[in-house]
This record gives sequence, C-alpha cells and structure tokens, in this order.
Amino acid sequence: MEEAMTDADLVLVAPQVTYKYDQLKQLNSRVEKIPDDVYGWLNGENLVKFALSELASNE
Repeated sequence: MEEAMTDADLVLVAPQVTYKYDQLKQLNSRVEKIPDDVYGWLNGENLVKFALSELASNE
C-alpha cells in the first residue's frame, strides 16, 4: 500500500478517514479530503471536477 501511495498523483480520502490524514500526508503530499457535500450527496460529477482541479493546481 505504501508504494501505491507514494506513486499516486492524487489520493482522495473519504471524510470518515480524515483521522489518518496526517499519517497519509507523510506518505504522499497529494492527499486531499473529499468535500463533505460531494461525498454526502454521492456526486460523482463534482468529485471528478474536484480531482481535476486539485491535479491542475499542483502542476
């Protein structure tokens, strides 16, 4: 799992996993929490927009 984490361009974590956010951030600086409204409403379109925005912001 650690290898996959370090190689990933972006790692999205669900709100209920944010208690491990700091630990995950040590493995990959590109760890982001899925916004509550996107996760709660199961909004796939906004999740893709969020992910693309995050990827673009760090190019």
